[in-house]
Amino acid sequence: MRPFRRLSSDGGVLVLREIEKRLGLATCLASCLTDARNPASTTHSYADMIGARIFAISCGYEDCDDLDVLHSDPAFKLACGRLPETGRDLMSQVAARAFAAPTPPLAPLPLLCTCA
Repeated sequence: MRPFRRLSSDGGVLVLREIEKRLGLATCLASCLTDARNPASTTHSYADMIGARIFAISCGYEDCDDLDVLHSDPAFKLACGRLPETGRDLMSQVAARAFAAPTPPLAPLPLLCTCA
């Protein structure tokens, strides 16, 4: 175990989590996508992936490369509904890049995506 693994410099992400929970933005956006991936080999849902990217970008981590560090960050894991020490890690930068530019490409979002 790394000596300072329990530390995070991004405690503000927990405030963002509360805002996102009230708005339901990640779930709303994910509901506009058709997930054609094999469920047996899918680790992260689209809502989880979108939520992690929303939090990362909101905290100033615009680049997918930052997820190599953030995927095990205790504050980010907690914000994404996982236990900081024992919960499953968030998506890696490889998974983030695959989501950003999938093969085959995702169908374009409708011009107006509404959520109930």
